[in-house]
Amino acid sequence: MLSSESKSWSCGKCNSVLKDFSFVLPSRGEQEWLCKFLDSLERTTFNKDKIEVLIAVDPGRDDVFEFIKEQKYKFKIDIFERKKTEDFTNNYYNWLANKSTGRHIWAFNDDAWFKTDAWDKKILDVVSKTGWSIYFVDVLDTARLKYNNKFPCFPLVSRKAFCLLGWVLFPPVKMYPGDKWTHEIYHHARRVIRVPNVVIEHEHTLEDTDPRKAEMMRIFRKQDFSNIDSGPSIHQLLSACSTDFNKNKTKFKRILEIIKENE
Repeated sequence: MLSSESKSWSCGKCNSVLKDFSFVLPSRGEQEWLCKFLDSLERTTFNKDKIEVLIAVDPGRDDVFEFIKEQKYKFKIDIFERKKTEDFTNNYYNWLANKSTGRHIWAFNDDAWFKTDAWDKKILDVVSKTGWSIYFVDVLDTARLKYNNKFPCFPLVSRKAFCLLGWVLFPPVKMYPGDKWTHEIYHHARRVIRVPNVVIEHEHTLEDTDPRKAEMMRIFRKQDFSNIDSGPSIHQLLSACSTDFNKNKTKFKRILEIIKENE
């Protein structure tokens, strides 16, 4: 385990308003990438005072804080120093998720940005119709479309789901494909909410064109997936979700929704 952060900063608009979305992500600290991501939030978010961004950077990156502070974004941003690690899932994403406050937690990257205006309102509108409090939100991203994946690159889960399982990304998987494993767990529990009218541009690069991705792939190849068991997490979700539904819906309507989800 890593020790607690040696330094942290806060900037942007900080207030006591309950947040709807918490973005958690490690960053390489490259200004161009961070700007695309943060600018897209500034440009497309319907309620900017109801989002927060938690970023993990390498030690000694005061320049990242100073740069972001200069942009004067209208939403809360917290930046934490974290020692370099090969366990991205637990020492970046899940660690940051434990410091978040939003009703939803979104595991994100700094090489992606929003293309859809009022994405937050659109997601909340769809989610509210389910009557659920435990769920995974399936949002489209262009890398997923490019590679014809059945899972989103950026897992988004409800706060109650996070509190139930204790993680936003499946802990045994340190790197790729943590997004796939996380989605499959919620899919088996029939707790995936699709929001196809929100699109994320993902500037996904391959290892032969990006040395940093080559390092990440090295970590991926070191992992042993043979003894990983997602069964307990699926069972935990199924058990909790058996009583987590909108009681105003008839049993017949709930069955139809389950069938539709699995089409």
